[in-house]
Order: sequence, then C-alpha cells, then structure tokens
Amino acid sequence: ESVGPMHLKARDYGGWGLRYASNTLAFIPSSGSAVLIKLDWGEALAVRMDKPEDFVSSYQLETAG
Repeated sequence: ESVGPMHLKARDYGGWGLRYASNTLAFIPSSGSAVLIKLDWGEALAVRMDKPEDFVSSYQLETAG
C-alpha cells in the first residue's frame, strides 16, 4: 500500500459526497487537496483534506517500524 497527496476534483468522480469510480472510493465534500491511499488489492481511498502532506508524514512515521 502507498499513501500520497493528490488534487481531488468532484467531476472526476461524478459529483460531491461519497463516490466510487475507477476502483477508488472517494469522500468529496469539496474539490481540492486530498490524500490517496492505494491498497494492496488494487483499490484506493481518496479523502479530501486541507493539509494532506501532514497526514502523509504522520502515516509514514507510524508505519516506519
């Protein structure tokens, strides 16, 4: 699994809210910065948030060992 920042656009997933498209479950209350978590079995989670870099840093520290 991998985690990284991305830019999330509601139109890419069919609108606002909780959406599923292209093997990705996305929570989209607004367009903007997000975090993308790619899962080992080929699906992904995308969550809109203001500071995805902070989430990614925290996640990497927690899973480092």
